[in-house]
Amino acid sequence: MVNRPISGNSGHALNYARTPTRNTARITVALRPRTAPELIDAAASLVRLTYGRLITIGALAYLPIALVRVLGLRPTGGAEVTGVDLFLIVYDLVWQSLGWAAMLVVLAQQYLTRRADLPVAIRSVHEDVWRITVISVACSLLTLVGLVLFILPGLYFMVRFFAVPQTLLFERTTMHEALIRSLWLSRHDQLRLAVASAITVAIGLATWAGTGAAVRPLVPAEWHVDLIAGVAQLFIQPFIAAVWLLFYYDIRMRVEGFDVQRGLETMSDAGDHGTR
Repeated sequence: MVNRPISGNSGHALNYARTPTRNTARITVALRPRTAPELIDAAASLVRLTYGRLITIGALAYLPIALVRVLGLRPTGGAEVTGVDLFLIVYDLVWQSLGWAAMLVVLAQQYLTRRADLPVAIRSVHEDVWRITVISVACSLLTLVGLVLFILPGLYFMVRFFAVPQTLLFERTTMHEALIRSLWLSRHDQLRLAVASAITVAIGLATWAGTGAAVRPLVPAEWHVDLIAGVAQLFIQPFIAAVWLLFYYDIRMRVEGFDVQRGLETMSDAGDHGTR
């Protein structure tokens, strides 16, 4: 399959356009297929290069969630799931999906050109906000239900839908095309993706549970625990996003012979667009 843009909107921040004259040799993480341990190590290296921007994105995405909870919409007790609980679940997913998408753009910029541009990343997500929100929330809800009910179905959905936001952002597909594309890419490396999914879920649960256990004796209400645990999650999200981004490029290199030069053109044009 030839690496090409799906749509021809040349003004989009992540669309392919003209041949770049700079930034084509400034690569900080080697662009090549990797083993699973190498992917984890490369993800950590990539995050270190732009951690401040990634934390900023996470904080901006989490702020509306924190405000809703601080304003008292979060129930303070009871095991019953209320309408407010369901609203907060969807509300959280919306903002987290947008923050996740912005992190992916910043990481892709850093990976391909060593020139992460936060305003360009936010603008590129804003241009696709509805598509990113709808498809990401739908996939996240399906994965969440699978994890809560049976665990393994949740991991399966996480594996099969891992490339949906990357495809929407970097290949300019429709939502339906992004789903089909993610299913196609994931089928070529399901075992490694399953292991990565299990590891990222374990990291997330351990962070949440560990933070909760540490702060629960110190705060008066359970929603305070949730709020602080959410803040702790901000510090691990960049690493998890980097793992999924590198898996996306790694599988494309293995299966499609991903054209690195075209990827560099994409991010060079993103920088040019952001300075206009």
